[in-house]
Amino acid sequence: MTINIGTGPNDIPLNCMLGEMAYGENLLEHGYWEPQITNLGNHTRSSNSGGWWQRVGRMVTVTYTYQWSGRTTSGGGYGVKINNLPWKVDMQFPVRQNGSVWVSGMEGVLPNLSNHPNRNNAGGYLDDTDIHFRLSPVDTNTGGEVSLDGSQATVQTSGYIYGGAMYVTDGRRNVDS
Repeated sequence: MTINIGTGPNDIPLNCMLGEMAYGENLLEHGYWEPQITNLGNHTRSSNSGGWWQRVGRMVTVTYTYQWSGRTTSGGGYGVKINNLPWKVDMQFPVRQNGSVWVSGMEGVLPNLSNHPNRNNAGGYLDDTDIHFRLSPVDTNTGGEVSLDGSQATVQTSGYIYGGAMYVTDGRRNVDS
């Protein structure tokens, strides 16, 4: 269906000008969200923690920062991850094809493991409502990768993780903004 503005030969076709937006198929939304963290261990969440999201059609972009203090390894576990994403990830795609994760910085969460001294690449993948972290290569001698481990002691009891993700959503909200 073509919707034109005007009545002459130089009408402006509104749907061509707006594309899919003319029919509301590619909605643009944005808002704030409260990232949560799993497996970090007992800690106090900083009030500086927070996130922002934008959705265009089925593509969601999130940025986040999560800061803490008073961290202990009590209650921590392997696989520290940011969760509570504002939109659910479309799991029809295989993991690592449904989106991209980046880490802009982190401190106070890398384990003190003498056999893994050389970490030089941080990234991750998306799963339903979580961002999983991966560090690689862990050791320049053997290669490989590991997730962040909240059960391992670190030098600091305070720290942060910040970064973002871009992913395809299945259209279901996970949290309200």
